[in-house]
Amino acid sequence: MRMQSHIVRRPILVTFLLGVLAASSHGQPSAAGKKLSEADIIKYLDQKIPESDLITLVKRQTVDFALTPAITAILVRKGAGDNLLTAIGSGKGTAKDLEISSPFSEQEVPHSMPVRGRSKDFTDQGKHLWLFAHREDLTDMWWPQQSSLMLKASGEWMHGVTFGSDDDIGFDFEVVAIWVDSEVDRKLQTYIKQAVRTGEYPPMPLPVGGPTETVRVRRVK
Repeated sequence: MRMQSHIVRRPILVTFLLGVLAASSHGQPSAAGKKLSEADIIKYLDQKIPESDLITLVKRQTVDFALTPAITAILVRKGAGDNLLTAIGSGKGTAKDLEISSPFSEQEVPHSMPVRGRSKDFTDQGKHLWLFAHREDLTDMWWPQQSSLMLKASGEWMHGVTFGSDDDIGFDFEVVAIWVDSEVDRKLQTYIKQAVRTGEYPPMPLPVGGPTETVRVRRVK
């Protein structure tokens, strides 16, 4: 019987969260259906509420703030994981047409890692979404990242990015997400095919396009 009591406790916690934990930043119970604020999420992270329960709460009530890089950085420092960040981003959308949600600004990054974000879909305008990266001090020398991006139905995207070589450890890098037109996309596809064939990846100027979004990070080992 003790085992059965333990099993049903978690649904009770979820019910409690849905009904009571949606509080204001002052800790008072909110009205039913009130959207969660950034302060609410931080408070629940500080209280060590299980992430799975927070995700359920976010999906139920949504949020009233945009998941900007600055807010993402704060939530990550408080212990938010990728799944919670995704739920928050889906609950509100973004303040911009295009946003990079991970890595966050000034984050330390390894040689390569997946970059994530969300965007409105501009493919009906003949546009294609690409990622570019470069070492910040190499002005107007950029490297496109393998292929154009595919959006999920939610508007989320993910793509691997390479941050230089071991000689670049300690340097700042910039990653740019940019929607480009079909002509630029064709040139980029040709560049990638030639680079794969020859093994040479020469830099290029950042193409004209938009919307764009940029994040600055620091390369570590």
